[in-house]
Order: sequence, then C-alpha cells, then structure tokens
Amino acid sequence: PELFWDWENMLKDAEFVPHEVHRDVEQGYLYQEMGYNIINEALAQLGLRLTTFLELQGRRSFYFSPVGRGGTADKIPLGRGLISHRHAAVRAGLGEFGLNNLVVTPQYGPHMRFVTVLTEAELPADPLLVEKACLGQSCSICVDECPGAITLRDDFDSKAVWYDTPARTDILECRAARGVHFCMGRCMRKCPVGRMGSPDERATA
Repeated sequence: PELFWDWENMLKDAEFVPHEVHRDVEQGYLYQEMGYNIINEALAQLGLRLTTFLELQGRRSFYFSPVGRGGTADKIPLGRGLISHRHAAVRAGLGEFGLNNLVVTPQYGPHMRFVTVLTEAELPADPLLVEKACLGQSCSICVDECPGAITLRDDFDSKAVWYDTPARTDILECRAARGVHFCMGRCMRKCPVGRMGSPDERATA
C-alpha cells in the first residue's frame, strides 16, 4: 500500500504518541509489522497452499518462507535465508537487480516481496528481463538515501540488465543503522520506479 512509502511522516504530529518515540513506533509498527511481518505471513501461507496444490497433482514441491525461521538467522552467517528469493525472482524473469540490490520490476519497482516454490511440475518458463527496470546511476536515490550500507561494485555494466547484484550491501551496517537513522526499507521506499506511469515521468520524479 502506498501509505507505507511515507510512514516516516504519518505519526509525527499525533498527540497520543510521544514525540521522542514516534519514529520508533512508525518504523516498528507501521513498517516492520504492517508492511513487512504481516505481508511475509501472507506470502508464507500462499506458498504453503500452492505447494499443497501441486503435491495433490502428484508433483513433489517445496516452499521457502519469505524470511528465515526456525533459528536459521542464528545459524547461517549474516542471517541469510536458505534461498535467495531475489535471485529466484530475477531468474524467473520478474525483474532485475537494482542499485539497492533489491529486485526492481517494470510494473511495481522494488515495492514487492517474494516467496519461492520449488516443484517438479513442468511449467512454461518466462524469459529473463531484456529491458532495464532500474534507472541506475541516472537516479541513485536508493544509494544516496542509504547511510553507508550500499557500495557499488567496480565491475558492473551500467547499461546491462543486472541479473546479478551490481552493489554490495553490508547487512550488519544496515541493521545497525535502523536504530539510529530509522531508515528500515528506505532504499526501497524512495525508489521512483513503479510509483508513476511512464519511464519519462519516473526519470523526472
């Protein structure tokens, strides 16, 4: 929902929320709970339902939750999950990597979350994206808005569709910055792709 894009300004004048904690409340409730945790739960349920449907058709299948569960965050370095939903989405032709290392889709930009289902069912494959969705260095808003966690790689082709990440994200720095800059999701929310219609409009946003 579009309201989540501007959650930093939603409660700043609310009388029932003390001014000194309103940013904690905004980030923790408006974004992390309503725009992240609840959506992940819904995606996990969809993954389970699709997996069950496929298996009832006689096709062995397995789904991966949108976020690590069962203590995986404590057991896998840097809290990585068992699968990269971002890489799966790019290889499924849904989008390309952006400068913020998130998947940027032509229609919705990076304002999406994914769940992955692996299956033995024979399904027609979509082609990889052939036209760029990310505005790249002509925009760079996501990098400019990030307090030091994103650095661009030296070896990426600025004009190519990015099937692999064009930048490096320091996950520990990203997590540490959330409590100081209240920037959780800012690299996604500030992206203009998917918020307007034509590429020309997006480029001038």
